[in-house]
Amino acid sequence: MSILPVYSHILYVASPYTHVEAEIRDARFAAVCRAMVKLIADGWLAYSPIAHTIPLNQHGGAGSTWQDWSDYDLRFIRQCHAGFAILKLDGWKISVGVTAELEAARRWELPLFSIVQNDNSFVLTVGV
Repeated sequence: MSILPVYSHILYVASPYTHVEAEIRDARFAAVCRAMVKLIADGWLAYSPIAHTIPLNQHGGAGSTWQDWSDYDLRFIRQCHAGFAILKLDGWKISVGVTAELEAARRWELPLFSIVQNDNSFVLTVGV
């Protein structure tokens, strides 16, 4: 089943990031960037707090934890009428940020999606 993008609305893409090991943080950042490239190529207007705010943090931004960006991210989720997607990388179920973001998306009754990595590509499906 192919899911068509909603061209005039933003899709929020949540994913785990924080980890004690830098290599895992780097791998998570790279994976979400690759997923965003695929979504954008497929026609989605997508926003990822990891892909968009980690570079800002590296240049003097607010920080790299959910607590540092929670107000900003929740305001962004509220604007993402195309829906809320979770990139299901290892650790997504225990991620403080993903859990809080998903709770907000459910509260605001946004369409929910999952993204899984399939070899070198990413597949978007309906539901979490």
